Amino acid sequence: YVHLPFCHSICPHCPYNKLKYEDEKQRRYADRLEREIDAYLQNDAIPKVKSLYFGGGTPSATPHMINMVIDKVMPYLERDADIGVEVHPSDASLGLLTQLHQWGVNRVSLGVETFRADLLKTLGRTYTPEEAEESIRAAKEIGFECVDVNLICAIPGQSHEDTAADAEKCIKLGVDQ
Repeated sequence: YVHLPFCHSICPHCPYNKLKYEDEKQRRYADRLEREIDAYLQNDAIPKVKSLYFGGGTPSATPHMINMVIDKVMPYLERDADIGVEVHPSDASLGLLTQLHQWGVNRVSLGVETFRADLLKTLGRTYTPEEAEESIRAAKEIGFECVDVNLICAIPGQSHEDTAADAEKCIKLGVDQ
């Protein structure tokens, strides 16, 4: 697990360790992350890595860090290793998703949360339901082995029917999990 804590905006519902993106802070973090990986790679008995997962924060806010880590650990990854990245729907352009796929990422987790516009606002999310749907379509088009979608239940004002409708929409869009 590699924690990339930077977010373009801070969502009020998020309990995870995160920081608002600032160039200088992310540069210092990237430098220290690279030094920590380099120090670890000095070990003579590094096991093969079966799973590499980037969480956050919003890892897709700092794709250069994802690339750096994958480049550094590539010689230690098993041939069929799972490489997963959490992606904010606003970041899920075909360009970024293609880049992630080219770097070896085979699993993406999209933080959709809900397809109701008013509930997205409640959660502090900055995209529309249509943009969330498009992020799923783009990830499916790229051909990731797994397209995962995070949904939140029991948002204030959300009914059981809303929750079921969100899940049904994911199924119709071909979400894997």
